[in-house]
Amino acid sequence: MKDTIYQLTSAQKNISELQAFYSDSSISTLCGAIIFDQKLNAEPLNEALRILVRRHESLRLRFRSENGITVQYVSDESAEIGFEKFHSVEEMRSFCSTQAAVRFGTDGGIMYRLTILDLPDKTGIMLCCSHLIADAWSYSVLAHDAWSIYSSLLNKETVDDTVLRYTDSIPRYEAYLQSDKHIKDMNFWADKYSSDIGETAVRNCTKFSDKVSAKRFVTTLSPHIYSRADFFCRQNHISLAALFECAMTLYIARINAAKTITIGVPVLGRKSVSEKNTAGMFVSTIPLTVTINDSDSTIGLCRKVFAAHKEIYRHRDLPFAEIKYAASVSGRFFNVLVSFQNSRTNVPAKTEWFSNGYCELPLAVHIDDRDSRNDCTLTFDYQTEVFRDSREIHLLAERIKHIITQIISREKTVSAISVIPHNEFELLTKTFNDTSVGYEKNKCVHQAFKEIAAVRPNDTALIFHKQKFTYSRIDKMSDSLAAYLAVKGAAKGSHIPIIARRSPYVIIAMLAVMKTGAAYMPISPDYPADRITQMLGAANVKTVLTCGCEYAGSVALETFDYSENTAVNLPEIRPEDSCYVIFTSGSTGRPKAISVTHRNVMNYCAQNRFNVCGGIINGEKRILSVTDIVFDIFVTESILALLRGITIVLADEEQTVSQHALSRLVTETGADILQTTPTKMRGFMLDKTDLSYLRSFRKIILGGEKLPPALVGELKNHTDAEIFNIYGPAETTVWSALTAADERDITIGRPIANTRIYILDADRQLQPVGITGEICIAGDGVSRGYLNDPGLTAEKFVHDPFHGGVMYRTGDMGLMRDDGCIEFCGRRDDQIKLRGLRIELGDIESAICGFEGVMLAAVVCRNERLIGFYTSEKPLDESRLRRFLQRKLPSHMVPNRFNRLEKMPMTQSGKIDRRSLPNADAAVSVRKKISSPKNETERRLCGIMAQILKLPQVSPEDDFFELGGDSFSAMEFASAAAAEGIDLTVRSVYELRTVRQLCGPLGGGQSLSDTEKMLEEKYRGYPQRRTVGDLMFFDTFTAMTKALYRFQVEGLGNLDTKEKYIICPNHESDLDCMWVWAALSRKFHLCETCALIAEEHLDDRLKRFIFRVSGGIPIDRRGDFAPAVRRAEKVLMQQKRLLLIHPEGTRTRTGRLGELKNGAALIAKKTGVKIVPVRICGARQIYPVSRRYPMLFDKSEMGRFTLRIFFGKPIEPKGMTVTEITEKIRRYLAFKSR
Repeated sequence: MKDTIYQLTSAQKNISELQAFYSDSSISTLCGAIIFDQKLNAEPLNEALRILVRRHESLRLRFRSENGITVQYVSDESAEIGFEKFHSVEEMRSFCSTQAAVRFGTDGGIMYRLTILDLPDKTGIMLCCSHLIADAWSYSVLAHDAWSIYSSLLNKETVDDTVLRYTDSIPRYEAYLQSDKHIKDMNFWADKYSSDIGETAVRNCTKFSDKVSAKRFVTTLSPHIYSRADFFCRQNHISLAALFECAMTLYIARINAAKTITIGVPVLGRKSVSEKNTAGMFVSTIPLTVTINDSDSTIGLCRKVFAAHKEIYRHRDLPFAEIKYAASVSGRFFNVLVSFQNSRTNVPAKTEWFSNGYCELPLAVHIDDRDSRNDCTLTFDYQTEVFRDSREIHLLAERIKHIITQIISREKTVSAISVIPHNEFELLTKTFNDTSVGYEKNKCVHQAFKEIAAVRPNDTALIFHKQKFTYSRIDKMSDSLAAYLAVKGAAKGSHIPIIARRSPYVIIAMLAVMKTGAAYMPISPDYPADRITQMLGAANVKTVLTCGCEYAGSVALETFDYSENTAVNLPEIRPEDSCYVIFTSGSTGRPKAISVTHRNVMNYCAQNRFNVCGGIINGEKRILSVTDIVFDIFVTESILALLRGITIVLADEEQTVSQHALSRLVTETGADILQTTPTKMRGFMLDKTDLSYLRSFRKIILGGEKLPPALVGELKNHTDAEIFNIYGPAETTVWSALTAADERDITIGRPIANTRIYILDADRQLQPVGITGEICIAGDGVSRGYLNDPGLTAEKFVHDPFHGGVMYRTGDMGLMRDDGCIEFCGRRDDQIKLRGLRIELGDIESAICGFEGVMLAAVVCRNERLIGFYTSEKPLDESRLRRFLQRKLPSHMVPNRFNRLEKMPMTQSGKIDRRSLPNADAAVSVRKKISSPKNETERRLCGIMAQILKLPQVSPEDDFFELGGDSFSAMEFASAAAAEGIDLTVRSVYELRTVRQLCGPLGGGQSLSDTEKMLEEKYRGYPQRRTVGDLMFFDTFTAMTKALYRFQVEGLGNLDTKEKYIICPNHESDLDCMWVWAALSRKFHLCETCALIAEEHLDDRLKRFIFRVSGGIPIDRRGDFAPAVRRAEKVLMQQKRLLLIHPEGTRTRTGRLGELKNGAALIAKKTGVKIVPVRICGARQIYPVSRRYPMLFDKSEMGRFTLRIFFGKPIEPKGMTVTEITEKIRRYLAFKSR
């Protein structure tokens, strides 16, 4: 007997599509076990399970593919029961976990594994099955039935042999899809999500991944809290599910600073008592969206969630794929699923669930009290690419419990709810910031230097141009200069600018200024005169020091007589007094002057396990100084080195920019410590033949900007030095956090000594572990603020709400990990939104730097396009670079265009100067040798390509993508070429890439490419043959159109039934074609018609049906339309009499006429067939873009909609150009739209 074939239900289709998408995974495998409190008799238990399989038809479902569609049937094969003996529960769990990771196919095989688990003092049953045949509710049903049957057999009672058929529910699903309720549900979801859904994350990720590998974390809600939660829900007439959903939405709202939150909630599709007792896949997932206001009460929010749940529950039957379509959601609808399972097993056993190792969403939370043991199990399935450590999930679980406890304790406003439990709060504020250590906090820098100079007077403190400076010499020279400056008025509270090029005299001057009680102020002589004037005007300047440059009235350090006035009476200076003033760029263009105190610097220079000296530098002798004096990290290479007895190897101007000169300096001096920025480090590695000098270093310290992992990896190939990533703004004294660099896991580490780092939201509230916020720094490194700018100081230097004192808001974004390390997420102003997607430019730059040959990279967004700039020793294959990035980044983050620069613009501090990046057209791009077009086709295509890419000229051998083309512009290119009568496909643009290659098959009479042959074969099956059912449907559709709407048709007399025509209507709705055919049904038979219709209609069941009835030939609106057009021409000339083609490119959302394309005119010119312009009026009101189904009644007018169709006079293509034909169509449609 032949098997009865059943279509999948909508719930099963969701699972089938999920498994097909992740075909190599076990993502649709369910595995659970019940462990009884006692030993069971093996023989009756085995028989009970065999009866169970016969009773529940779903366990006997089999699946196979027919014509590419998965179908199901019921097998009559006897049950397969396994038996496994275990010595411990742990051994049993290991077995079940292994079983859960095995996928089930749809090749006709058995879809379950039912195993008796024999434990030393207990018996269990494991059911591992495909989600296609069961849901979580089914496990409770099966557990209850298995125990009931077993008990009956044991007591020799009659066992009910009723078969519970899952397939009995299939007609109900099929009837629903044809019902009015289906249409109403579509309209409900379309109306509900008529506006965009905000993007909300449950954990911020710094790396892109599309992997769905997952792990599971299980915890419980204590019986005490669970019973209180149950009482709270009953008292307030809400469900427990609503309470847990409320807690999760509140949490997501808080960490995203968002008001509208969407989560996924599974809903039970069982409609009758019979179905509730039947195993099978009945569950579907629907979106739950809630708006949360800070002023909402917690009880009010719970009721709001409960009401929202009830509202969407009434429309739960619509398949999830159709809900997404109605809501116009193409990507992920939500990131979190909350599943409250209220089924009970009602057997003397304990349930255990086992993860299949995958999760479609970043987080799925399952809550159940399945075993009725008065506590509540919380199961967290989490993607391991999102949550890298199980400790984060443990913390998240505690947050949800914490929120629930607050909600049920007493009523309060949402804003009063804390999302961070006490233990995590202590972790974030104390444990991770436990950096307190003693240092010489009551000393000033120059005092500490004088002490070390007295102890080691003859030790070499500094080397420059092979000249050595001892501590004693530097001390005496700085004393002499200090005495002179004191006479000139330098004193406590004053500021002495040092405008200088690299020289030992700079460091001597720094000490001399400090000895007078003044603060030194480094300024670059390369700054514009106006900027220098601004800087000097920001301070009380009485004397200016210069070296290697001139400034009116200054003291020249290189000619100063350091032998005189060596005796100096040091004034009384306090550690709280200013040590130096450093300038950083301001957003307004005015430089900001930061005043750093002696205590700040003494804390930074102290030697302990937290700091640079002690945490990084341990026993190294010489530090190479390559940093510009105006950059605050020069303090490491000067003051820190002097106070810690490390010799400074001071590079001159040339050595700081020349790899070869620097290499010689390192070799000559034996420098073993290097501190610089990542960008500058790459600059020191441009010549791959001269990298041996890197082996001299024992420590390499990189900071000042985001550290590319590729740089770390490259350095490790050339040196054994330990590499460190270090972070800190100038406002908190040089560096504030550090860590050893690992290219596989880049972080900025933990705070240095006596420093506290918090990650805060916009309201200065702590962000939990794993959530992005602003990096805020407190402690002994926080400077006094901005000189003479109290307003900005008050804005950026605020009260530390956790420990008291001052805290600096950096404007940098980061997240705290569960190990206390901080991930740097870039500047707030480096995050952009492009086409609605948030993009971190630094992530793209890091990825580009990972490509072999790239030295430096920068990315900017201009005119809605990402432009990537890079430097390299030689031109790179940018097509390879593009493919490399496509493997590393989401498609929307791959730059539209690359430009190779001879030199990357840099700031004075050694960072990339993005503001100085050239216009894309001005940059040096990879170009082949300029050649001239060989024929007219090449000339025209070169012109089109230049126009599309907005370039002045294009050569036939230029690569389309190397010139900045992308998928969008490739579509434009193919479309523009077609408008000129040149058939191109988007695929051919991707494959052939240059005009010359594209013109090979076009101009030389060659055969079509293999790709084009494949496409010709694809389109040969269209239009599909209409069935009798299709014709009957069309007759019904036409009758209903006339009955439901005021259907008016004009101009039919313009058409001759003996002629062929190309029908060109304006684009109003997805039913335009059907309504035009209905209007023509009195003069032409449906079987005489065909239409070019967008290919995406084939992706939807209903639209696929309408496509076939309409006589559709699929056309790729993304530009790959040439084969479809050729097929339409052939069908029109050989088989059909009417071809419908929309002259507009897309379905209009405004009702205004869109830009007309030339496709219809091209076909008319080639075939000689006349064009009939058609104006449709009213279809947009009946079937707006926001709806999945047309409306039947005009509620605003309380009457029928009016639908008018006007047929214009046929246009004879003979003697007219393509442009003239298109313009004539446009004029008719525009006129009729008035």
